[in-house]
Amino acid sequence: MKTETAAEFARLDELVRILRVRCPWDRSQTHVTLAPHLLEEAYEAFDAIAELGAEGRGERADLVAHLAEELGDLLIQVFLHSVIAEEEGFFTLVEVVRGIHDKMVRRHPHVFGDATAETPEEVASRWEVLKGKEKGRASGTASIPDAMPALALCAKLLRKARSSGMSLPSVTERRSLASVHLDRLAAAASAGEAPLQDKQERTVGELLLAVADLAVRSGVDPEAALRAEARRLRRDVEERQLRSAP
Repeated sequence: MKTETAAEFARLDELVRILRVRCPWDRSQTHVTLAPHLLEEAYEAFDAIAELGAEGRGERADLVAHLAEELGDLLIQVFLHSVIAEEEGFFTLVEVVRGIHDKMVRRHPHVFGDATAETPEEVASRWEVLKGKEKGRASGTASIPDAMPALALCAKLLRKARSSGMSLPSVTERRSLASVHLDRLAAAASAGEAPLQDKQERTVGELLLAVADLAVRSGVDPEAALRAEARRLRRDVEERQLRSAP
C-alpha cells in the first residue's frame, strides 16, 4: 500500500510539472491567482461531505465517489502551490509533507509521547497550548483567519473569548439587543433606507453577532445552521422554477 501511494503521488507530481511547462493556463498561475481556486475546491469538498452526511440524497456509492473526486481536486491545488514554490526557491512538496507529518507528531504527545488524553476535549485543549508555544503567539486569536465565513468566524471568536475569561453579554442582554436591532432594521426597510449605509451595516453586524452568540450558547453551530437553511431555500427555489417552467 505504501509503495502504491508513493507511486501515485509521484505520478501526480510529474503531471503538475508537465502542465507547468506545456499548458499556457497552468504555466501562468501564481499563488495569488490560484488562491480563489483553492477556496472553491475546499468548498466543493465541503459540500460533498455534507451531501454524504445527509439522508435521502441518492445512492451512497455515488456520493462517496463524488467526495473522492473533490478531494482529488483539492489535492492538486496543494501540488500546484508546492511546485510553484519550488520553482521560486521557497520550499518543495517533500518539505510540505515532512512538515505536516512532524507537526502532527508534535501535536499528539498522547500518541507519540508520554502525555495522556482521555477525551477529545483534552486533545483540543492541549493542541491549542502546543500551537501557541510553537508559533510564539501571545494572542489565542492570531491563528484564526479573517477569511473564514463570517458566522463561523464569530462563533470561533466567541468561544475563544469565553475560554479566555472575557466577560460577554448575558443571554437576556443578547436577546434584548437582537430585538432592538431587528426593530431598527425593520424601520429602515419600511422607510426604504439604503441597506449599505454604515449605520445599517453596523446594526446588521451586531444583530448577527448576537444571534451567533445565542446559537453557540445553545450548542448550535450558526454557520452550519444557516448553511442548512440555505440548502433548503435552494431546493425550494429549484422546485418553484421547475413548476413554473413551460
